[in-house]
Amino acid sequence: ASAQLMGLLNAWRQEVKHSELGKKRREYGTEQFVFTGRNGDLRIYEDYTQRYNRLLKSAGLNPSEMNPYRYRHTVCTDLLRHKVDLKTVQLIMGDSTSDVILDVYANIQKEDMIKASTKLSERMASILNNGQTVAN
Repeated sequence: ASAQLMGLLNAWRQEVKHSELGKKRREYGTEQFVFTGRNGDLRIYEDYTQRYNRLLKSAGLNPSEMNPYRYRHTVCTDLLRHKVDLKTVQLIMGDSTSDVILDVYANIQKEDMIKASTKLSERMASILNNGQTVAN
């Protein structure tokens, strides 16, 4: 997944490089940024917050109840369920150690435990029959 994302970012960067947006980004010195304004200028957090709030309001949702920070648990759990490695999740989440991910954000639910137990029980016969002392 990480290699695919990097490939997409590099393809996007090449496309932007040869467009009007690329020209504007060079003027503003923002070529290395993924997110810029339509004119290539650097956007700040407040710009995105305003847009996010407008989108929520247009969808009939209350922005004060829908802070983007509240989705950290959902995003983190989804990344881990899709087998994104822990270090990558840590970097995406912006946490300094993976301990924070494991202790706070990686919500394990009953279905996760049942799924893992089922997989192990399916493999247990072959592990025991092969005389393995360590599963691989």
